[in-house]
Formats: sequence, structure tokens, C-alpha cells
Amino acid sequence: MPSTVDKERLIREIDATSTRSLDPLLEAAANHADATGEPDHEVGDIIAILRASWLRMTTSQRRAILDEFAYLLEEHWDPPCRS
Repeated sequence: MPSTVDKERLIREIDATSTRSLDPLLEAAANHADATGEPDHEVGDIIAILRASWLRMTTSQRRAILDEFAYLLEEHWDPPCRS
């Protein structure tokens, strides 16, 4: 399905250096859930945004995120067994 969104205009309007630049994506994910009546759509959209962002991060950026959220790994991650 072709996109009707003017991506270049959106990029110009969103200040990519600001933490607020993520807000339109999060709002769109929430609106997607509201429009479909399926809250899982919001979660799925946010996961897709995170995965796409992760792929574009440098190793040091990834490490910084892992350091910031180390408590999640320590408390809630069950690593696969290595034999």
C-alpha cells in the first residue's frame, strides 16, 4: 500500500535532536491501538520502533542503553542455557 504521508515534511517538522522527536511515533502507536480497539497494536508498534532504532545504533549506543536498563536484565531476563 503506498504511503500518503509526506515523510520529508514530517522529518522537517520533527526536531531529530530532541527527545520530543519520539513523541509523534508514540502517539501514532497509541492512535493505532485506539483505531483498531486492539491495545496489542500499540505494543507491537513500539517494539518495531525499538528494533529499527537498535539496528541503527552504534555499539557504544547499544551498551549505554543496556547499562541504563541493566536492572531489567538482572531481575527479569532468563538467559538461555549454554552447554
